[in-house]
Amino acid sequence: MKKIGLLILTFALIFSLAFMLNITSTAQMVSICGDANGDDVTNVLDLVRLKKYLASPSDTEIDVNAADLNGDSVVDAIDLVCLKKLLLGVDEFVSGAGWSAEWSEALSQLE
Repeated sequence: MKKIGLLILTFALIFSLAFMLNITSTAQMVSICGDANGDDVTNVLDLVRLKKYLASPSDTEIDVNAADLNGDSVVDAIDLVCLKKLLLGVDEFVSGAGWSAEWSEALSQLE
């Protein structure tokens, strides 16, 4: 009987730990639009990091989800221009999937 109780307790502990790890990993998947350096703020430091990444992708880490501002699944110079416009508050759209909704939301976060 003690073995069954211990087995149930062990299973419950493992399940709880797995659940907590899943919550943590899911929370880390959310990105702030333009936050290339992952510090939870979109600012000029993200612009510098993105420029550095474009010059040397293998030597620079970025949050590619946050850096892909135009939503075309590629981080490139167009995203750099979009980030500059975002930081300057320029309300223009660049073609790309879902761009307008993210653009509007990102601009409202900066105000």
